[in-house]
Amino acid sequence: MDGLTLRKRIARERGRTVIKCMKQMKKITLQLTAEELQALVTLSQNQFFRLKYIDPKMPGYKVHPEELRAAQSAVQVLQDALKREKGFKLSVSS
Repeated sequence: MDGLTLRKRIARERGRTVIKCMKQMKKITLQLTAEELQALVTLSQNQFFRLKYIDPKMPGYKVHPEELRAAQSAVQVLQDALKREKGFKLSVSS
C-alpha cells in the first residue's frame, strides 16, 4: 500500500478515469425537434449552474475541473445548436 486511505485512492482513480474518458470521447449525432433541444438546453444550463455554484458549497465536495470543463462545453454545444436552429449566425471562435 502507498499509505493512502481508501477514499483518497478512489478519488485519485476517479480523476484518472475522467481524464481517460475525456481523451477517448467521440462525436455522436442526434436528431431532435426544436422543442426537445430547447428542453435539453434548459436542463443542461440548470445542471451546469448547480455544478458550478451550488455543489462547491456542499460539505465534502471535491473539485473536478475536467468535469466542469466538459459540462461547460456540452452546454455551449447545445446552445449553439439551438441558436442555429432559430436562425442566428454564430461567430467562429478558436
